[in-house]
Amino acid sequence: MTKNKNSRPILGIIVGHGGLPRAFQEVAASIVGHSHGIVIVSNENLSAAEMESRLDKIVEEHPKSNILMFIDLYGSSCAHIGAKVRRRHPGNIAVIYGTNLPMLVRFLYYRDRLNLTELAELMQRTGTEEIRLGPS
Repeated sequence: MTKNKNSRPILGIIVGHGGLPRAFQEVAASIVGHSHGIVIVSNENLSAAEMESRLDKIVEEHPKSNILMFIDLYGSSCAHIGAKVRRRHPGNIAVIYGTNLPMLVRFLYYRDRLNLTELAELMQRTGTEEIRLGPS
């Protein structure tokens, strides 16, 4: 894992429904050429408690990392679980809801150049700025 300008690695965790987290990771990797520093967690075949436990374990396995948690859908069960995990591990986790592909591509490009706050803010801007209404 590369290190950002503050010398703390930033891990991305894509959390979501069904096959979406893996699809996001695979497509982002096909664009950038890699998906280093991304872990995926799907709710597929997991109870809420199992999913929460899996996220806690990932966070605990990376005690020296900052974490940017990408949640697919705001207000969903995945979002509620992600928020609970963040509350238990304050200080080193930022959560982004409504994840889209441009966010993940930029995450892979910028995770080693920005600190967690800067990266989370870039993800938020990217998420909204990349939504366009095309010509009819």
